[in-house]
Amino acid sequence: MAPQIAALKKAECQRIFEDVASGAKDRREGLDAALAYLRPNDTLVVWKIDRLGRSLAHLVALVDELGRRGVGFRSLTNAEIDTTTSTGGCSSTLWRCWPTSSEP
Repeated sequence: MAPQIAALKKAECQRIFEDVASGAKDRREGLDAALAYLRPNDTLVVWKIDRLGRSLAHLVALVDELGRRGVGFRSLTNAEIDTTTSTGGCSSTLWRCWPTSSEP
């Protein structure tokens, strides 16, 4: 976890929340605390996108919730995912369109 923390500090994150459990778990105290802490015009920054959502559907729901609250989202290792930029906002719209299940 040290490289992740170092990257977040280098990105000048003002507050860092940690979860030691897998992203696949429903209950994550660090994520819950981060979501409660965020205010309009804040940006939730994660080291890697798979650290946020349990699935694509969960990830899309979280990013949509952030957007409704006026909160940006940025992934440090997935450069194209940054809803605070016009390019990143466009690419996040595209990955929202990907199928979230294997149904035909």
